[in-house]
Amino acid sequence: MGNAISTGILKGFTADVMLGDSDTPLNLVEDSKYPGVYIAKFTPTVTGFPMIHIAGMLNDEAVDVTFHPEQVEALSTLSPLKQMANGINPGDVQCKEGFDLYMKSSGGHAFCLHPSSAEKLLLRGVITHF
Repeated sequence: MGNAISTGILKGFTADVMLGDSDTPLNLVEDSKYPGVYIAKFTPTVTGFPMIHIAGMLNDEAVDVTFHPEQVEALSTLSPLKQMANGINPGDVQCKEGFDLYMKSSGGHAFCLHPSSAEKLLLRGVITHF
């Protein structure tokens, strides 16, 4: 389980997400603008249907809840642009198998290219390796 929540009605609760063969702790944080709304960052490594488990005590009663959000996609299945739009640093972008990560020389944007396609662009200085 993740770290215990430190504020709000869920103070002391813990949470984790199960996806594929992994069980990842979630560090839920109460949104400062919206009391009672909790946020956690999670980057899926596989495509599938996650299960989120939250447990704790509320008014001296044990609460143990599991819910099933919609399907998520593995990070590497998203385009580099979508990965960066989701807060992934350009150097941390994941490419599909058989593709390598490159950076545009001007602007620092990430690209996933097949090495044979990247060769001419590398020679011209249009892109560089990360």
